[in-house]
Amino acid sequence: MELPARFGKYLLEEFLDGGRTETYRALDTDTGRAVVVKILTEAACADAAAKERFLKEAEEYAQGEDDIGRPFLVMDSLPAPALRIVARKPARAGSGGSGLKWTVTTLAAAALLAAAAARFWPRPHAAPTPAPAATILTSSGAMVLVPAGNFLFGEAKEPIWLPAFYIDRTEVTNAAYAAFCRAAGYNLPPDFPPDKPDYPVVNVSMVDARFFAAWAGKRIPSGREWEKAARGEKGQAFPWGDEMDRSRANVGLVTLLPADAFPKGASPYGALQMIGNAWEWANDMRSPTQEEVSDFANRVKPPLASDELWYAVRGGGFDYPQLTPLLISDSKSAPERWRSFDIGFRCVKDVR
Repeated sequence: MELPARFGKYLLEEFLDGGRTETYRALDTDTGRAVVVKILTEAACADAAAKERFLKEAEEYAQGEDDIGRPFLVMDSLPAPALRIVARKPARAGSGGSGLKWTVTTLAAAALLAAAAARFWPRPHAAPTPAPAATILTSSGAMVLVPAGNFLFGEAKEPIWLPAFYIDRTEVTNAAYAAFCRAAGYNLPPDFPPDKPDYPVVNVSMVDARFFAAWAGKRIPSGREWEKAARGEKGQAFPWGDEMDRSRANVGLVTLLPADAFPKGASPYGALQMIGNAWEWANDMRSPTQEEVSDFANRVKPPLASDELWYAVRGGGFDYPQLTPLLISDSKSAPERWRSFDIGFRCVKDVR
């Protein structure tokens, strides 16, 4: 693993020890606290006894599992002076009295000193990391920052933590997509309108969107990233708040509009048209409903396969019948290869 590396809300900064577990000096990005993160390796996870011992040890600490099921624990990081005290060698034999008794006493005292040092010893302060810019400019358009932290996800408003990321301020435009096609030798979408460079590109599949994102040095957002960028940390009903205001979104109208239209409908982070205008691909693989399979059965050529990949599309389009909070918390599914006049996309980029 190349360090520093993101591990949930922890920034792994220095490798300390390996074996059946991997131990890192880390930073809790929520609190700014220095910690030690100990992760059970995948190989050790396969050993039931080793995993049981680790979980027993983890009972005394903050703990969790990463996205591939490896358990980990988090400990306070002792300052270097305390570690040096604990590491002192025991007395030499023959120095008077019981060497074992002297060692136990010394270790007990050392433990007390270590605890005191951990509590009172001044910790060195690392140079502050510059805060990420609120907006960045890329060759394919401006991006806005979505800071790290919790947000309320889904219709149930479940608290979810996400690291910081940037998201395109607008849907990817025809101009940006045409530049990609010229540079990469990629085909323009069907019915591409060269006279509307500032409109969102549509008639692009999930496959097309991924190729563009890779060319631009970005990626397609997960459903959780898309939703946080759209509704903010408080789980509001619409990007602009909880008020149902039809003047702030291109929903229930008759055509696409420029990607930077409806500035009063911006999300808390400044992303435009997160609902309405064009549906947007999200990198969430789905199992389609029977209704969705039936809906696409006669529209997809060649016919749907049993192993067809389906992905979420979010936010609704200009042709959605009405403005509703479901547009921000719900989604529908489409085959990975599907192209439609009302589906586009935007990209995200990790904060470095």
